[in-house]
Amino acid sequence: MLKKILAMCALVATVSFAEWDMFPILPQGKGEVVGAMQIRDQDPITTLTGETGVRFSPLSFMELYLKLDYLFFTHIDGEDAELDGLGNLPVGVKFQLNQSYALFFDAVLPIGDEDINYDYTVFQIGISHVNLYTNLAWGSEFGVTFYLEDDIYIFNFGDEWDILLGRFVPYFVFDLAMGIYAGPEEDDYASGFQLGFGAKFSITEAVSVDFSMLFLLGDLYESFRCDDPKLYTLAVFYRF
Repeated sequence: MLKKILAMCALVATVSFAEWDMFPILPQGKGEVVGAMQIRDQDPITTLTGETGVRFSPLSFMELYLKLDYLFFTHIDGEDAELDGLGNLPVGVKFQLNQSYALFFDAVLPIGDEDINYDYTVFQIGISHVNLYTNLAWGSEFGVTFYLEDDIYIFNFGDEWDILLGRFVPYFVFDLAMGIYAGPEEDDYASGFQLGFGAKFSITEAVSVDFSMLFLLGDLYESFRCDDPKLYTLAVFYRF
């Protein structure tokens, strides 16, 4: 059960936002790296995870990206559960069709520690759209995630609203997810949604920081005898 909880949290932290964000890709020849720390509070479970990632646009219409995370510790009721290790590896590609629309293709490769990860590959495909206004950037996406070995499919509809206030950019996110298990014996269905908010601050043209809080609600994210998950993330970005 604990492995399932940790793996679900890893899925939320990677696949749901694997394509980096819902906005247009970087210009050709430009890239970005990120380093982040995330606390997950799902009473009685608390975890601390570090993440690093990089994205790069080798062509004007294509962006490549990958992320790597490491679970530093897992506490249950304040006691060390001695569960830590490398997470699975999300990689992907995003194709910018025009100024508004993009297609993304992601995979989570099972290279991580077997004690805290599922041992099969997860795929996601989707399309994103953006509307840019004077002081508002509105990104949205529709994606489908496949767990082929387990006959699980998750459909998600996500939105992000960035309020553009110069160097300071507060934002809000919402994601609705619906999961289907189409196993050989019976079908099952679950749904859930994510509510989050955060703020980005540009220190220089190249360096920015981001703090966010994300709340996961609904039976898709429920775990036996655990509270609904809450994720707190602090990230530093560098563009090159």
